[in-house]
Amino acid sequence: MKLYLTNLVILLLFKININAMEQDSVIYLKLKDFEILLKSEVLENKLESTKVIFIENNESTLYPPLSVGVEIPYRAVFFPYMKDILKFRKVEELRLQDLFLTDLLDDFSQLQGLKKLELCFSLSANNNVNHIINVLSKLKSLQELDLNHSRLTSENRALIKKELTKSGVTMNDWLFFD
Repeated sequence: MKLYLTNLVILLLFKININAMEQDSVIYLKLKDFEILLKSEVLENKLESTKVIFIENNESTLYPPLSVGVEIPYRAVFFPYMKDILKFRKVEELRLQDLFLTDLLDDFSQLQGLKKLELCFSLSANNNVNHIINVLSKLKSLQELDLNHSRLTSENRALIKKELTKSGVTMNDWLFFD
């Protein structure tokens, strides 16, 4: 029975992934597949039609309790393609799951249709929190910000939340380590 349920869950997850990929307005990929997309001829067609981008780490990122003070968790990676994300001008939802950043590009504020955003910041992003707030506050359509798993300090999380909730942004920030 356990094997049957496991196989059923895998089949359902696979079906959800296939359905998402069939929609022109959704990109749901592992990081390695996003890298392939960036080099493909399909990219040009996706730039204007994509509304949702969900990219996740190729590996299962581990958040052990003793990882406090570590730049990024075990098997996590830095996301090197923010400039490429800027090419998707009509994106409304961007989720970078367990893909870490140290800062945001100034040009990130050009994504004016962005409504939902999930980012992970590394420990060194604490040095750039004012710049991050400045860039995010320029996103006038932003409604939801998810910073789960970021390595920001409690003080910096509170500062981001305080500044962005002034403009009506809801912040999901339930899991963090100081």
